[in-house]
Amino acid sequence: MNPSVWVKQPWEERLVEFDVTPALSTGDSVASVDSVKVFLNGVEQAAMISGSPTISGNKVRQKIVGGLDTVNYVIRVRLVTTNGDKIEDEITMKVRET
Repeated sequence: MNPSVWVKQPWEERLVEFDVTPALSTGDSVASVDSVKVFLNGVEQAAMISGSPTISGNKVRQKIVGGLDTVNYVIRVRLVTTNGDKIEDEITMKVRET
């Protein structure tokens, strides 16, 4: 999935967008999102998720808030496709005050 690394500043509240096209079989599409979660050292950071994920074509979007400067988090998305495939992927989120 794209991107593999995403950078935001601590104060920002931003939509992260996962383009899942490379993970889909020909003719398949996203049917639903099971979850989008943020983790720090394996511990879920639920307060960093704002609202519910949305689907637009083969893209999944989720608003992410907060984070500590110089800390790297993992954002995990789990989704189900119209073919019934269950797909999970992760990206690294770097929080940097620039």
